[in-house]
Amino acid sequence: MHPLDDITIYYRGNKIKQTPEDWTFRREANYITDFYHNSMNGYKPPKTGRICIHLNEEFGYELPTYFGCICSVYTEIDEELYLSLQQSERFELLLETVHQVLIDTAKKLNWNEAPFEVAYQNIKELDFVFRRIFPPKMTRNRLYEGTPILEKTIDRTKVIVAIRGEGISKELTLIDKPNMYWYDIAYKLVKQLKWFNRTMFGYHPKNGLSHSYYSIESDQVVSNLEFDKVGRMLRTVND
Repeated sequence: MHPLDDITIYYRGNKIKQTPEDWTFRREANYITDFYHNSMNGYKPPKTGRICIHLNEEFGYELPTYFGCICSVYTEIDEELYLSLQQSERFELLLETVHQVLIDTAKKLNWNEAPFEVAYQNIKELDFVFRRIFPPKMTRNRLYEGTPILEKTIDRTKVIVAIRGEGISKELTLIDKPNMYWYDIAYKLVKQLKWFNRTMFGYHPKNGLSHSYYSIESDQVVSNLEFDKVGRMLRTVND
């Protein structure tokens, strides 16, 4: 089954500055919806590949509309309030706006509401700090443990490894790149981190030239991954 690709906000008002004049709203909106989407534990509403949230649409609809598998929903945001707030408060306002319209939509379309509640509570409990820790992986000799970690801010994405074992306990950054939100290649890369011998942990696909890993023996991160200014990978990721 094809997953839910993204949840995206489209602002149709005229009081909040948008790109290319000002990137603040777009980055904050993308950060919150990406965080929310990634906190839904892979849930996909029936027959829905994308969810588009239209804010302050002049000709919005009370009920959700569909174009193929794209679900469009409509709600409003208090523009004056948003502009008066600090970033942490804007995050709160955006989260409440997103969550309310999605819960309302779930009720109208008979979706499972639980994944949306889980996403909302997860972001609140983490105090809007995106840090996802994946299950640890052990070396075959059971001497070392490597844990993949994904961290995001409104601007940056980091893929981190935590290495624990004989005489070592540290976290190291393998990748630090611009955040591409729901289209971020980091979601794929972090799931491919593994031990490829007894002392090297990271991304190193078989028969692939691209790599980024930590070596216990040299105590160094070795990487040849390159990204452009918006965060796209310049070297091909092996499937």
